[in-house]
This record gives sequence, structure tokens and C-alpha cells, in this order.
Amino acid sequence: MRPWAYRIGLAAAALLLVGVAAVSCGKMKRGGPKAGATPPVKTATPVSVITAMRGSIRDAVHVTGTVAALREVEVASEGSGTAIAVYADVGDRVVRGSLLARLDSDVMGAQARQADAGVDVAKARLKQARDMVSLTTSTTGITVEQAQKQADAANTQLAKAQTAASTTETAVNNRIAQAQLAVRSAETQLAEVRRGARDQQKKQVQAQVEIAQAGYDFAKSHYEVKKRLYTQGAASGTEFGQALAEFQQARSNLEQVKQQLSLTNEGPTAEQVRLAELQVDQANEQLRLAEAQRDQITLAREDVNLARTQVRLAEDQLSMARAGHGEVTVRQSDIDAARAGVKQAQASRDLARTALGKQSVYSPVTGLVAERLVEPGAWASNAHTVFRIVDITSVYVHAVVGERDIAKVTKGQEAEVSVPGLPGATLKGRVVDVTPSSMRNQRNFTARVLVKNDGEVLKPGMSADVSLVVGESSAAVLVPRDAIVEDREKRVVYAVESGQIKIRPVELGAEERGRVEVTSGVKEGDTLVVAGQSGLADGQKVEPVQREAGG
Repeated sequence: MRPWAYRIGLAAAALLLVGVAAVSCGKMKRGGPKAGATPPVKTATPVSVITAMRGSIRDAVHVTGTVAALREVEVASEGSGTAIAVYADVGDRVVRGSLLARLDSDVMGAQARQADAGVDVAKARLKQARDMVSLTTSTTGITVEQAQKQADAANTQLAKAQTAASTTETAVNNRIAQAQLAVRSAETQLAEVRRGARDQQKKQVQAQVEIAQAGYDFAKSHYEVKKRLYTQGAASGTEFGQALAEFQQARSNLEQVKQQLSLTNEGPTAEQVRLAELQVDQANEQLRLAEAQRDQITLAREDVNLARTQVRLAEDQLSMARAGHGEVTVRQSDIDAARAGVKQAQASRDLARTALGKQSVYSPVTGLVAERLVEPGAWASNAHTVFRIVDITSVYVHAVVGERDIAKVTKGQEAEVSVPGLPGATLKGRVVDVTPSSMRNQRNFTARVLVKNDGEVLKPGMSADVSLVVGESSAAVLVPRDAIVEDREKRVVYAVESGQIKIRPVELGAEERGRVEVTSGVKEGDTLVVAGQSGLADGQKVEPVQREAGG
């Protein structure tokens, strides 16, 4: 019965008793009690009651928790460089493989094209070696003079390859050493910016500027000479590239020491400290790029080996021409060497293409962009997160369960989830795992509940109320929660037996939607008071004014 029905019943009974009392009192005033009359009988107190009945009820553990995304991924760039385009923003939905951002790829692209050309050259050399093996025609028409010219040309090419290899190795090692020096210089500069410079340090930095200026002037002059020779065809592309790299490195060094001088003279500011820190990062990146060029040394040495093979072939042809054999024989090892050269060139090409591919940032998962940490023009590398992507098509609720209830919670149990921000909405879920140990310095455990988030109404970080269904009884003795009275450290009910109150201790089980399972102290059909128990005493006479089912 509803609470307002209880109140109406009690009010009606009270009015009835007041009327009876008033009539009796009037009679006593008019005539007074007669001699020998029986004293008036004490009336029973009206109460509202229910009848305990059997029914089904679910046992649930009610806890709170926090909503978390099903997947949350921090995306970093595999490559390093300046972001030239950013294609996703906060709130955008992306699918796995979506292009999120693109980094500067000019240098990587040039290296990839150079590697492609290297593969073509290696294949041409392999074809030449195979053609020489299959060559069985007479060399009668080839004179000793022609063979000598070919041998001389092969030796010249070998000398160039050896020079180029030596130059490449020296240049790469120099670039690495310069990059290492630049790193140390940048780190020193950063420390000096933070500390502030002394007069002696200012003089030292000025001297470094003069040295760097001299190095820059020399590198620039050397570059211009190589550029002119390369344009005229008198210098190789490798030599020109090395001169360009040395010029760029010298220019970078000059800029760095000039910046260091400016910082030394002016004293550090917050922006200068930040710039000095950025110079350290850039110097480290230049060092990484310089060390990555060690492959050029290997390629240059392979060019020397191939040139030696050509010299050997040319000398064999010259010997055969002199001996009049009229036939060219090339050892099978020459083909093997050429084949190895092709494989090496292909490996270099694959490495270059892989490095080029790392200049694009793709989404590894499908979800929503929760955070964007890169802007066009900013520096990006694998050391920094550029995007955070979450998948909330389904979510987890990390429910906190106390030590008294954790034994009831197991994997696979059903759960009902509601959040304060969505009144009236209840979502279904299930327990997917339970932590085997309690939280640090607490007596609570975590049960992770998976919830299908239709419409993506649940957001990570929301608080949630969780009911974990741990059991169900189909024939429990049920009473309203209002029938239970907390009496110090025990629970009791006020039962009505033969018109009198009997106070009984009870033991309770599950509770659901205002109903309580009574496991001891009440049986099916018992009449229990549901309102006003605090004014009743054990053995007191009562008059039930209204009854209702308790199940």
C-alpha cells in the first residue's frame, strides 16, 4: 500500500476514536458513573500493517565507479621533423589507418630517390656480369690498344671510387664529430644560458664565433667550387652532396655560436632558455641524422668493391687480347659479387622508403580524437605524443568494491550502470575482471564492468552507480523496508499476534527496490507493522486498520 494510504487509514481511525471518547465523556458529565458500574475498557491503538509473502528478489552489490574508455592510445610520430600539415582535431572521429599529420619529408624523399637509383645501377652491373659470362664470341676485333684503354678506364674509375669512399667516410665521420660537438656545444650553451655568462666566457664565445665564421667561409667557398665543377660535369654528385652537407653543417654551427654569443651578452630570459633547450633537441636530431649516414660509407665501400671487379674484368680482357684467346671469361664470383650488390642496394632502398613512410602519422585505432598536441610548424618526434585517441563505443566502469562484498563478485556477472548526468537511464553491462589484490593502502578492490555505450552517452571520467547482480532467490520471504526497525545493533520487526505487538529480531538477505528478504524471524503470512513502530511496546494491544501484501 502507498504511504498516503497508510496516513489516511491512521487519520480515519484516530477520528473514530476521538468521536467515541467525546460521546463517553458527555455521558459521564450528564449522569456520572453509577455505583457498581464496570470501568471503561482501554481501546486498542490503530496501526497500519502488511502481510509477509513469498516472491523473487535479486541480490546485488551497490557500488560507485568511474567511466573509462575501452581503448585509449597515445600516438607519437615514428619519424622526426616539422609538421607541415595536421588533418585531425579534438572531437573528430577517425578510423584505423587515417592520416592524422604529415611531417617534412624533403630530405627523406631525396634519400629514397637516391636509393632507387642505386638499385638501378646495381642491377645494371649484375646484367653486365652475366653478359660477360655468356659472352663466347671471339674478341679478335678487340685490339690490345682498346683493351688497354678499357683497363686504364677501369683503374681510373677504381681510383675515383676509392677517393670517393675515403672522402665519404671522412665527411660522414666529420659530420658525426661536428654533430657531437654541436650537441656538446648546445648543452654547454643551455647550461651557460641558465647560469649566465662571465666576461671570460663572453670572450671565449666570441672566439668560437670567429672560428665558426672561418669554418663557414671555407665551407661556403668549397661548396661553390664543387657546385661549379658539378655543373660543368667535372665533379661527381657524391662530392657535390658532401660539399653541400659540410656547408650546411658549418652554417648551422655558425648560427648556433652566434646565438650563444647573443645569449651570453644579453643574459638569459625564459624564451632564450626555451630556445637553448630547443637547440639541444635539434643538435641531437642532427647527430641522429649524421649517424644514420654511416650507410653511405658502406655503399661507398661497395662501389670500391664493384670498381675492383671491373678492373679485374678489364685486366682479364686485356690478357686475353694479348694472348689472342679471343674469348672473355668471367669468374662466377664476379656474378655473385654483383648479385650481392643488388641485394645491398635493395636493402638500402627499403630502409629509405621506410624512413620516408615514418614522416606520416596514422591512427592505430578507430575512435575519437581526445587530445591534439601538435600544430603545423611545430617539431615532432617519437619522443613526444602528438595525438590521444579514445574508443568509447563501449566503455569500462572501474567499480570500487569493499572487502565485505568482493567475495560475491566474479567475472561474468551482470551489472546495471547509471550516471548522475543521465537521470533515469540504466545501461546493461557485465563484469570482465576483478583485481586480485586491494588498492594500495586501502581495503577496496576494483571490478571492471564492460558497458556497450550506444550513442556514446557515457564519457570517460564520469562517475557511475553500479549494481552488481550476485544472486537471485525465487521463493524468498519479502517485506517492505519500512517494516524493519534498527534497534541498537540488531534489526527487529513489530509483528501482530492476536491483536498484540510481538517484537521479533530478524536476519536480512537481499534488498531491491524497497523490498527486503527476511531469512530469519518472519514467515510467510505474518502480519507486520509498517508505520509508527517507535510508539509501540511489546504486548501492546493494537487494531490493524488496513492490510496489504508485502511481496
